[in-house]
Amino acid sequence: MEGSAALKGFLKETPKKLWFRISFGIAAPLAVIGGLLYLYFFGNPFRCVFLMLTGLYCPGCGSGRALSNLLHFDLLTAFLFNPLFILALPFLGYYFLWLYLRIVSGKNILPAMKTSIRTYLIVIGIFVAFGILRNIPVVPFSWLAP
Repeated sequence: MEGSAALKGFLKETPKKLWFRISFGIAAPLAVIGGLLYLYFFGNPFRCVFLMLTGLYCPGCGSGRALSNLLHFDLLTAFLFNPLFILALPFLGYYFLWLYLRIVSGKNILPAMKTSIRTYLIVIGIFVAFGILRNIPVVPFSWLAP
């Protein structure tokens, strides 16, 4: 009974909204799979604009190469390219899955991660500190460079 009520609610949506949810539900996974396949077979084609303009590493430098190595199951090399990205990847993956399911279904299927402004400030501080530390040309910090 509950399933038929959900189906009736789904069909009562405006055609534009329903069309968007269906197309997004199909296109988003295809885009992700296509991007991951490209990265797996051809590697990372992108260069960091921040690095090209300033000569400094940003907190994201090495993320593409890290993801490419992760797809090849080379975990150590992936971690060496960008440890912060590898540590943040499960949280990013959960967030994008939560967002995808919310857009496609119109409901919160997965529980949302509860965060406060303090948490956001701490995460921003970690990214800024990582970006600064990986540019210090002294041995313990130079290990953070990609």
